[in-house]
Formats: sequence, structure tokens, C-alpha cells
Amino acid sequence: MIKSRTKRFVNRIIAGLLSGAMAFTMVPDIWLPVYADSVSNAIADADIADYDVIEFGNNRYAFIDESVLWDEARERCEALGRHLAYINSEEEQEFITEITNNTYTALGGWDELSEGSWTWLDGSEMTYTNWANKQPDNSSPHQNHLYINYNGQGKWDDGYDSKKAPYVCEWEYENTSVTDTKVGLLSDYAIFSANNTENLTLSGWKAYFTGNIYTGSDFVCNLSEFYLTGRTDTVGTVTANGWQINIPERNENIAAIAMPDLNDVIVNSAGDYTYYAESPTYIQDTNIINGSIMVSGDVTISGTNFEGDCYIIADGDITYNVNNLETTGRLVLYSRNGNITVNGTNINIDGIMYAPKGKVSFNANETTVNGHIWADTVNFSGSIFNVSSADSDLDLIGMALQSGNTKTYTTDEDFSEGILDGVSLTVPDQLILSAGEYDNDSSVEKTYGDSQTGNGVKLTYSADKTILSGNGETVNITYGLSGFGEIQSDENAIDLVILVDQSGSMRGTRMENAKAAAKEVVAQMKSGDRCAIIGFTSSGKVIQGLTTDKELLYTGIEKLIANGGTNIENGLSSAISIFDDDSRQKYIMLISDGEDSSDSASMSATAGEKGIRILAMMIGTGSLQMQTVAINSNGIYKNAPTADDIGEIMSYFAAEVFNTAGRNTAFKTTVKDKDTVDLNAIVPSPSMVTENADGSVTLEWYYDRITIDETEEITIPVRANADGGFAELLTDTSCLYYDRNGKPGIIYADDSVILQSDYISSGNWSAIYDSKNDDTVWTGVYWNGLRYGDGKISVFVSASDDGVNYSVPVSAENCGSLSDVVGRYVRLDVTLELSSDGKTPELFDISVTSEELPQIDNSKPSVAIYGEREAKVNIPVNLRGIVTDDCMNNNITFDWSCSNGNAFLRIVVH
Repeated sequence: MIKSRTKRFVNRIIAGLLSGAMAFTMVPDIWLPVYADSVSNAIADADIADYDVIEFGNNRYAFIDESVLWDEARERCEALGRHLAYINSEEEQEFITEITNNTYTALGGWDELSEGSWTWLDGSEMTYTNWANKQPDNSSPHQNHLYINYNGQGKWDDGYDSKKAPYVCEWEYENTSVTDTKVGLLSDYAIFSANNTENLTLSGWKAYFTGNIYTGSDFVCNLSEFYLTGRTDTVGTVTANGWQINIPERNENIAAIAMPDLNDVIVNSAGDYTYYAESPTYIQDTNIINGSIMVSGDVTISGTNFEGDCYIIADGDITYNVNNLETTGRLVLYSRNGNITVNGTNINIDGIMYAPKGKVSFNANETTVNGHIWADTVNFSGSIFNVSSADSDLDLIGMALQSGNTKTYTTDEDFSEGILDGVSLTVPDQLILSAGEYDNDSSVEKTYGDSQTGNGVKLTYSADKTILSGNGETVNITYGLSGFGEIQSDENAIDLVILVDQSGSMRGTRMENAKAAAKEVVAQMKSGDRCAIIGFTSSGKVIQGLTTDKELLYTGIEKLIANGGTNIENGLSSAISIFDDDSRQKYIMLISDGEDSSDSASMSATAGEKGIRILAMMIGTGSLQMQTVAINSNGIYKNAPTADDIGEIMSYFAAEVFNTAGRNTAFKTTVKDKDTVDLNAIVPSPSMVTENADGSVTLEWYYDRITIDETEEITIPVRANADGGFAELLTDTSCLYYDRNGKPGIIYADDSVILQSDYISSGNWSAIYDSKNDDTVWTGVYWNGLRYGDGKISVFVSASDDGVNYSVPVSAENCGSLSDVVGRYVRLDVTLELSSDGKTPELFDISVTSEELPQIDNSKPSVAIYGEREAKVNIPVNLRGIVTDDCMNNNITFDWSCSNGNAFLRIVVH
């Protein structure tokens, strides 16, 4: 729902109805009195006085159904401290489409500063867009402005500069009164010159200043006499050359202070004002202005004398050209985007001069200011300068003096005011973690190899320590070789033919044992597997075709009867012909107790070409014929000397078909220093040990078969000796195996490297500051330091009125705003956490403030990469990166990637 609040109508006043309190020779065409309560909550321009004000979110909007050029629409909105509307969400898009009735309408987006780079007028990024198809097209070099409702569809268009259209103004409508801390910084200074490149320079005869001075650069005094009651705060240095110089306190190289925005404070304080859409010029022997005026352009006042008690608010320059400037009352001069210049002989001003983006200049023989001068740059030219500030000056902008509070901890003495628990001041003027043994009760685990698809072997690594507290500690490293996989889908399932010799020699125990073993094989079938039963004598006979029904298979097995001769070739032919799905894994389990003269070798080769593996078991005396059948099909041959061996061998075959993950597995690793390992303490003992010329020792283990869900563990205790913060224990670790289809696989593991640290894992520092002001509103915390890798500096803030009962601690971001932290006492709780590479964070300083937060640059992380630059083909190379960063972000993660043979480190900042 759109909430509408009708604006009160304001009659246009013709220029001929002049204020009796203002004398001038040139006047604008139109002026309009408005009221303080409508400054933030109503449109104050006569041209849009008859339109509704609509609320949405935290803003108000007015759709002005009057066609003007885009530049003119912009000027009309900005003249009142508002702007052409921005759209930052789909919901706001729908809202503005509705209030504009799908009329082609101007919004506050442009690419005039950089063709193709669309931003909002305040320079902010367009996080949401709704361009029409093929827009923006810039079909003309004069399409630089944003319009909505292209073709009446709510879509965006880059319209022509010459296009006239209605427009939407937008502004915040929440209470714009500013807390005392908004001007807390400025109230502390009689002169505030924010510019960080242009010095604050005084040249002339003498000056008397009462109050403090701030400059974002250097303060240079070239006066013969300079008397300051207060202090100088400079981001740069103080240079004073003269006969008599009195500067009681000099603070150099301080942190820069950002210029606060006092627009709403001053406009609200101005009360009723007269608005000018153009630049008025007052030329009169005596110019008198009482009250308040607001101007969209410049204000120029020329004459012999000026008198008045007023507020002058201009978007552009404010210039006085007078012999004498005498404010019988008090004066507030505010230039939003320009300069304030006073040219005259004798200047005497009571009040405040504020030019946040420009320069305040005095060009007079003698200048006296009873008040405050706050500007990007301040310049005095003349002979005598007198500046005297007082707390009562702030009444002009509706503020009683309450200077903001900032407490900074930066020296050993500062940090010692708090409680140190696990942190140390061993490095001068900064906090680090305390020295001591790392709380090493955690282990590290890693898995290598593809354990998600198919069947095979995966390799796991674990170490019972993550960080070493010193040399000589024993690290127990365990590798696990585990089979994985399970066939459950039809396309990966198994077709098995149990092919049994039914010759007369199989009568009795041999056949009974063969049938019992065949049933055990069927029992191990998984969902989706199929099996067939074929008996053969001089020819093959299908007793039971391929089926998943185990009961039918059991019945078929019972039908096997020993009676007849032997022809292995024909039996294999019958078995091969029964397979009907090339996507499934295929096996023949051949059981026979005799040899024949058939061409079984050729038939088994055919099976191998079709991907059919033959598992051949010879009962009785070993047979070269049966071995050849297995070899030609990439199968397995086993000999069962007696009938009692049939069951064991059939179980082996069943595991090969249904459960084998890897065969002929070889695991190998190299201990970097053979003197750090006790070979007798390794479990199980290696199959092979090779001492190398470089002082290392290579260990190897061999396994005939690793079945699914089976794990073979190897534990190697190694004494760790750290060099340069790292103990390199094992290297060149690999596992070679063949899956049950005979396909080779190799797994490489990372080198085993354990970090060494001289610090404990975490520590805390806490401090309480008494601001001596009840109900202090704490606005934020900012700090400076370094952290390494995933090390952390975490800050929590709470407040109290009595110094005993504190609010729930709030997590603070560096230079981030706090909310609802109010109280005379503020408590900081800081936690330092060791990085996983064993390095301690370093906290240089930390400040908590009730003032405006400073602007601090966020520097990029720095990265150092260590490791070998070259490696053998298909052999992994081990690299390690050490990341150092400032404290402007909470978390940093990084991971490695490899492309075209080059290694890359990707850093993600949160």
C-alpha cells in the first residue's frame, strides 16, 4: 500500500511584495517563504506546491507532472536540499512506476561524467537496474540521463538531453535533528580547516585566537605576533616564525578528522526563510538582511556597510564586498558547495561560517570573528586577525555544547589501564598474544581421492597436533586406505553368470559344495544386480536366465546335476550370449574340475573384448587351460585342490565382484629426516624400507585387495623439528591401486607440514572508560593493527550508567557504527586469536568514540608465497601462502587453484 499525505498549499508570492527588512536594488523574479516544520517534511518550491507528497520506506517523494529539461528538474530538486529520485530495489521500482502513472519521467541517474558508466547523482553505484530491451543504447552522444516508463512499461531509458518530461523529487523524512555528537568535533575548534593538501597559513602582523585550531595539513604561522589560548591539532606539523609566538599546546601527526555534514542542523535552525531559485545580488550603500534566505546559486552583497541578524544558505558562493561589516545581531553563513569570501576594511562578525566543500577567505585590514570558522580551507589576508569562540556560538545552530568523547588506547601506559588475560605488551606500545605453549588439543584431518563416484580407494590423513609449541615433540600421523562404492543403480549394476561344470567327475561332494558356494554368491547380490545359472557338459544349458530374483536363482542352482562330459568353450559361448546390456558390469564365474581340447582360449579372448571378466576356479589339480581363460579376459584364476576349498574361493570371487574397491594397492611416503622416525614404532611394519642419499627414508606398504568399507590404517610417529616456523615431516605421499575393472588409479597427498608457534591460541584484553557524561551515545569503535591469515581481532562494546551493570556486549566492526550503546561508562572487550599458521595478531591502537567516525583507508592484503617453483610432471608441488592484512575486515579466506600449469591464490575478504 502507498501511503499519501497531502502537502499544504503555499501561495506564490510575486517579487514586488518585498520584505521590509531587506533593502536591495536587484531582486529575483520569485521568492517563497516557507516554514521550519516543512523544511524536511514538505516540498518547498512554488512550482510543485500543488502536488501530493508520498511516503515509501524512510523517504518521501513528489511526482511533479510538469515537463522540464532534465537539468532543470535536477536543479529544482537540489535547490531544496533534495534530489531526483533513485531506485535501489524492485519494490521501489514498483512504487515509482505507480506514482508516475507509467508516464515517461526523469530520475536521478546519469552517465554524463563517464560515458557508459551509469551512477546516481551522488556517485553511488546502481545496485538495481531495470533497463528496457537494448537500453541504454546511446544512439546519440546526447543521451546522458535516466528516465523511467519507456514505452509505458516501467522500464528504464537513456533519454535525450533535450527531452522535457515530468520528474520525481526524493528526500529523507525521518527526524533530521542531529545528536550532539554530530557537531562534537567541530564545536571543539574555533578554526577547522579540513583540507589535507593545503596548509592553514597566517601571514601579517599579529593575531589573537581564543579556542583550538585544527588543520588536515600543516599549520604555518608567519606573523610577528601570535597569541593562542588553546591548542593546535594538525595532521601534519606546526611551523611558527615570529617575534612573539605563544602556542600552549601543539599536537602534530594526529589522525585526520572528517568534515561532519551539518546541512540539516543549520537548515532547521534557520527557521522561516525566503527562497531564491536564481543568484541574488544586493547593491546598496547599506545592505540590511534580517531573517533567513536560501539560494540555489550564489549570493553577492556589495556596498559600504552591511547590517543584519540572519542566516544565509547558498548552494554556491557567498561574497561580501563591503568597507565595514558589522553584525548587530548574529550571522550564520553556509555555502553548501562553494566559497565564503569577505572583502573589506574592517570586518566584525558574530556567528558561524561553514563551507564544508570550499574556502572561507578574509581580505581585510582588520578582521574580528566572534564565533567559529569551519571549512575545507581557511585563508586570512590582512594585518590583524582576532578570532574568539565560545560555547554560546552553538546556540545559532540549535545546539548546546556537549563535546564528543573519544578514548584512544595506543601506548603501553594506555593498554595497562585495562586487564590483560593471555595478551602481552612485550612489543612496545601494542598488544600481542602471550608467549607459551599452544593449547594443542585439536587434530587435523584431510581426505584425498574421489570418494563420490564409482568404486575405488580413498586416502585419509590425520595428525594429532595442529601446531607445535617447541622442537622435539612427537606427532602421530595416521593414513587410512579405505575402499568405497556401492552399486545401486541399474546402469552401474552387475550381470553375473555362474557357469558350473556338470561333468560326471563333479558328482558328490564337489557338486554339493559348488552349489552351496553358488548360493552364498547369490546372497551377496545388491539391489539392481542380476545373475544367471548355466550348466555345461558337451554344450551349455541355461537353467535360469538373468534375474534379480534370488529365490529363482536358488531354485536354479538346485537343478545342477553332474552327468556328462566337458566342453569349456561351449559353456563360455552360452554364458557370453546371455549378456544383453553393455552398460552393466559383466562377470562369468567358471567352476570346473577337468580339462578339454576345446578352443576355450579364443572364446575367453572374445569375452575380454566384450568387457566380460572370467573368474576361473579349477577343482583338483591346477590347469593351464583355466589360467589362460582368466588371463585372456583380464580375470582371476584360483585353484581349489579339494572340494572343501570351493567355498573359500567362491567367497573370494564374490568379494571381487561385489565388494572390491582396489586391488594390488601400493602406498608410499617419505620421511624427510630418517633420524626422526623409529621404524620399529610404525604400525604395521612397512613392506619395504629404502634409505635415500639425502637423509630421508621411503616407506612402502602393499595390499592384495581392499574391499568396500574396509580400512587399512598406517600410523607413523615422527619427532618434529621446526625450521623457520614449520616442521616438514613427510613428503612424496601417494597411493596406487587398480579398481575391480583393472583401471589404475593414483592418489597424491599433501606433504605433512606442522606449524610451530611461540604463542598461546587466544587471549583477551578489556578496559573501561569513564566519559564523565551521563547518557553518552557511543557511535563506534576503530582500531589499527595487523593480522595474519585467518587470525582474528574481535571487539565487543557495552555501556553502563553506574559502572557496575553493563548492557549486553555488542559486536563491533572496525569503523562501523554502533546502535543502542548508551551510558557514561563504556567497556571494550578485545579477543586476539592465533592464525592457523601460528602467528599472533598485532593491535597497535583502539579508540571508542561518541563523535563522528574517521575515514580510514582499507589497504589491500599482502601475500607471500613459499615453495618450489618447479615440479615433476603429474607430481604435486606444495606451496604455502602467508597473508598479512590490516584490521578493516572481519574474515579472510583463501584457496588455491591451478590453470595451465600456473598456481593461483584466491583471497576472499568478508
